[in-house]
Amino acid sequence: MRPYTLARTVSHRAAAAIPLVLIALCAAAFLRAEQLKLHHSAVAHPHVRQAFSPGCTDPGCLPAARLSFTLRKAQALDLAIVDADGNVTRTIATGRRYRKGPVVLHWDGSTDSGGQAPDGRYRLRVTLADGRAVTIPDAFIVDTVPPTIRIDRVRRGPAALAIHYARSLGNGYALMIVRQGSRIVLQKRVIPHVAHLAYGQVAPGRYLIEMVAVDQAGNRTPNPPSFPATIP
Repeated sequence: MRPYTLARTVSHRAAAAIPLVLIALCAAAFLRAEQLKLHHSAVAHPHVRQAFSPGCTDPGCLPAARLSFTLRKAQALDLAIVDADGNVTRTIATGRRYRKGPVVLHWDGSTDSGGQAPDGRYRLRVTLADGRAVTIPDAFIVDTVPPTIRIDRVRRGPAALAIHYARSLGNGYALMIVRQGSRIVLQKRVIPHVAHLAYGQVAPGRYLIEMVAVDQAGNRTPNPPSFPATIP
């Protein structure tokens, strides 16, 4: 590559990166401003359970969001769930009076129009009695898309099966489930990329081994991949 062409390429890449840097700086400035508001306002110690999946029925899934904060003095509040652009998705309370102390809220993902909020990041906006509005910086995430997982290969060693797998990106974990007929005889979390089933963990016999991905909201892989195995 000729020197001036290389310089032009570097210049173009730097220019393209500037908007991304500015967006990141603006987001960080917004979160910092909201944290400072919380430090000096009547709202303190917010805690958000970050991800949930409305309508989820998988074992251990989180079908509703939970958010709590401490109110430093009793007063009437307006509470609203807002999307990433600050638009109101669901009105939780209007002029409702809350006592001093802990306030616990739940949101099932429904909107003011009666629909279901699309997947994405949402925050709680608290409007105090004096008209000041504070947006809780910590977001909760609506995530209804189940994770995927695949079995790449199974290696039979002298003392254990090694199941090499890959799951979709994102927070969560993988489960190895060992079935005999309709009965689950073993279920455990496994380390990334490979699961080990030691022969001594189950009695000798014929089994069906499933690999299931579970995401942060508790969604599980539908129709998980499986394979039969004979344990000596």
